[in-house]
Amino acid sequence: HLELFSGFRMTVIMTKNGPAIQADTMTKVVRTMTARQLMEEEERKVRSRMRNASARELDMAIQDAVDLALAGSTVMTRYNSRIYRVAGVDWQKNAYESTFELRGKGEMSFMDYYKERWPTTSKYIQKDWGLLIVEDRRRRIKDSADKEEEKRRTIYLIPELCALCGMTDEMRDNHFLGKAIAQKTKLDPGERIDRVGKMIRQLTSGMYTVKKEGRGSSSRKEEKKVAPPLDFRTNPEKIMVQTLGPYEITAEGGDSKERKIPIYRNRNNFNHEMRNIGAKFPSKIQIMCAIICTRRDSRLGGELQNRMRKLSRNMNFDRCFRSRDLAEIIETKNDGPRDFADAASYAVSQGFDVIIALVPPRSNKVIYNAVKQACITKLGVISQCIQSKSLGSKRADVVVGNSLKQIFSKLGAIAWEMSFNDLKLPNGLAVFKQPTMIVGVDTVEKKKLGYTTIGVVGTTNKLFSRTIWSVDKCAGYSPSAVAQLVFGLVKDFCMMNKVGLRQLIIYRQGVSEAHLVRRGGPLSVMEEEVKELQDNIHKFNEQYPQRRLNTKITMCVVQKRIANRFFLCQDAKRFSPFPGTYIPSTSSVCSNELREFYLVPSEAHPNQGTATPTKYTVVVDEVLQPDPAAFNIDRERILASLTYQLCFMYSNWPGSVRVPSVLMQAGKLCTMMTEHVTHREDVPHGNLEKRRGNARKPVMYNKMFL
Repeated sequence: HLELFSGFRMTVIMTKNGPAIQADTMTKVVRTMTARQLMEEEERKVRSRMRNASARELDMAIQDAVDLALAGSTVMTRYNSRIYRVAGVDWQKNAYESTFELRGKGEMSFMDYYKERWPTTSKYIQKDWGLLIVEDRRRRIKDSADKEEEKRRTIYLIPELCALCGMTDEMRDNHFLGKAIAQKTKLDPGERIDRVGKMIRQLTSGMYTVKKEGRGSSSRKEEKKVAPPLDFRTNPEKIMVQTLGPYEITAEGGDSKERKIPIYRNRNNFNHEMRNIGAKFPSKIQIMCAIICTRRDSRLGGELQNRMRKLSRNMNFDRCFRSRDLAEIIETKNDGPRDFADAASYAVSQGFDVIIALVPPRSNKVIYNAVKQACITKLGVISQCIQSKSLGSKRADVVVGNSLKQIFSKLGAIAWEMSFNDLKLPNGLAVFKQPTMIVGVDTVEKKKLGYTTIGVVGTTNKLFSRTIWSVDKCAGYSPSAVAQLVFGLVKDFCMMNKVGLRQLIIYRQGVSEAHLVRRGGPLSVMEEEVKELQDNIHKFNEQYPQRRLNTKITMCVVQKRIANRFFLCQDAKRFSPFPGTYIPSTSSVCSNELREFYLVPSEAHPNQGTATPTKYTVVVDEVLQPDPAAFNIDRERILASLTYQLCFMYSNWPGSVRVPSVLMQAGKLCTMMTEHVTHREDVPHGNLEKRRGNARKPVMYNKMFL
């Protein structure tokens, strides 16, 4: 039950040619469910859960559940199609008895206002308590005590007249629904440009009414027709771009021989070639697996065991199992989340190292959360969840093969590697010959729960294929907390490689435009993070002069949610750009204040849609551009080439992803900690210092357990 509203998104940006308005198509997804229906649904859930509670406890629990479900959500009013963000619910007001001050008419009840202004909506209004609290961002009122200070006006909305926007997690998991929505929302370049051009022609062709109010006691309103004050360009701006590549991927086949897979602009997905290819093992791995399933799915559990045995032989994984059967089946009495968590605890007590949960289709999300939470916070073992319905499809071998690769990747195996041979300066010197570490940093802020999760993932070898990680939960965001986690990985890198770190490249995600601009201070928020990290290194050098670090730092802020679109123009036709398309910072569409470049890492759907670029803003670049005044485009291309090759290093997907692999893993790490770890003391740690002092989670350290 969804409705799609098509529209446009317009953003004012500063380019090298001056200010410009950036226009693109967009679609708003609106549910037919109203906010009142969601409130009633949450009330039913609480009443069924707390049947023996008192009336006061029940009311407080209902209000807390509704506030948690609605706070931060987006709603659209049905009578005028405006979008608002909900701040909370006022339980002391209702539409019939509560009043507000209406300018020119005095005090008025909400019901009378809607009867007069929107008469068709009054029949849907109920007498239940609770009105939505929202902030009107378009209008502000001045405080009577201090006219210089402005406050945002708080307004109230009737829940029955507000439709919820966006999709639920259940809708996102529905593949058929996503495919149906994509057919309506994903536009090819030609149709996208035609819609934007038509909108611009409508804006510039008509005359607009301007109201002008005079001053003084004899003031009066004047209206006149004027032409649009701005001139729009109906065709996109033409720029020259570059295409990165070709590259080679190195993988180890099932016969333990090295194989090379080419990557070029028309082909950046190597899923077919990786089906029967195993992984590289930097150290000897011996594990015991337990397959947890219900009695109803015991037949599928045996089928999974047989497929694992067959595919492990082909991929040369059978040498890593301690048992010939590879895995043992543990059945649960019921299909509840507690049964799966208890079965995982029993499996760990019997000496199993890896938990494979065969999740039934009816409650896959609940069981997945229960298994992950138990394995992360209590048991400290690797877990892999597989939907039982996927074993009955034609692609069952592909699903089991990919699951095996994910399990061994979590245990430290290397699925494939990039060569990074083209990262050389014009004089032929290799840029990353010195000890180099690449770090991905992501933050997830949960305002409802009052904490921020910080996830950091860093590489430890020359080919950037082995990783270590660290994560923390804090009361709020602070640059010092991020710097401490990154510096902890720097010390682990030096301890593991027994050499000082010379070059550190940081990819930062979860940052808005406001964090990149200096607003009233000498440094921006991102520059403060770099300064905190440099201060930590300086303090370390003063404390340990014999282990002095001379580390150069480069930080790139990565932004995926952008409105920029680029189209390949050939013979007056427009196509989606090739993977590896690189738009340098010297281009006219880039900012004149910040050093930024764009990269198209992956291709669009063959029959629909347009590839979305990723924007990289270079905050500090001491590795390649130590002197900002002496900018060299060839050195920026080296950074872009490194970034693009890192997009192929994410082991869960045989192809390129939209961000570098370390940043993808950091984002997964934050999501996993936010959803499955409640208390800060339960947060696992992946660095070496915590590993020595805590033996409670022996398998998880220095393994990507995501």
